[in-house]
Amino acid sequence: MIYYKNRNLDKYFMKNAKKYETKIRKFLKGANKEVKSPVFSTPAEEIAFLVRAIVEENSPGPEVSRAMKRLETEFVDFNELRVAPPKDILRNLEGRISHAGEKAFSMVKALNTVFQRYNKLEIGELRELKKKDIKRYLSEFGLSTYAEALVSLMIFDVHAVPVDRDTVDILKMDEFIHPEADEKDTRAFLERIIRQEDVPGFHYFFRDFVKANNQRLKKKRGEEEKARQKAEEEQRKKEQEKARKREERKKAAEKKKKAKKKAKKKTKKKTKTKTKKKTKKKTRKKAPKKKTAPKNPGSKKRKKKSGRKRK
Repeated sequence: MIYYKNRNLDKYFMKNAKKYETKIRKFLKGANKEVKSPVFSTPAEEIAFLVRAIVEENSPGPEVSRAMKRLETEFVDFNELRVAPPKDILRNLEGRISHAGEKAFSMVKALNTVFQRYNKLEIGELRELKKKDIKRYLSEFGLSTYAEALVSLMIFDVHAVPVDRDTVDILKMDEFIHPEADEKDTRAFLERIIRQEDVPGFHYFFRDFVKANNQRLKKKRGEEEKARQKAEEEQRKKEQEKARKREERKKAAEKKKKAKKKAKKKTKKKTKTKTKKKTKKKTRKKAPKKKTAPKNPGSKKRKKKSGRKRK
């Protein structure tokens, strides 16, 4: 089941990969390795599985079965599904599976890409390609990483481990993978420690594990969402407080500026008044005294004359 034991996995896939490899090995002992990929007898069954792979991502088993049954009831065949507007598909999937809108667009894109490339709704011709190219072609059909891996594994017998966000989150909850690992890291890590012939059994084992822990996952996500909202609310309040203080500082600065301007104007006015007074005073001092004519010019002469007579 496990190989690359002596390889330095940390360098390529995940931090502390050796530690998590040991945990995963113990965890996967409960898987049924005898389970094999399903056998598809017609091209229509392969297309049906492709659509199911899209629907199955991040959705437990019962939801997938109900959604597929709804599509079979509403649409005559997959060709009608191909030409249907995504909003019609969404109306039939919404409330039944997660991310219904994304999956509706993905279905339409994948089916139309297949039809445009092969002029029919069949993907059997991909068997003529090399296995590494099959994954690339399926990605070009518009399939997600999970759907591409599942179709590659079950229809074309390519070594691929389907990993969706639910699987990653639950493995993190039980500390089977590194807390910073994402879908891409987890898939690469599992593909290098699980043999190809064992992958189908492990895939169903992972699906059952996700289904069994679905409620626990929902509860955890609910708590995380509340914590996120609380953090956002606190951050919003902090930003508002910062904005309020910034506004107060701005108003205080403007008030100070106005007061300074007013004081400067007042000082200028006082200085101007003082200067004006000083100038006026100086002008008075410098101005020559005007000689005033006597009121009675003849009186002085008479005095002089009278003085002479007294002598």
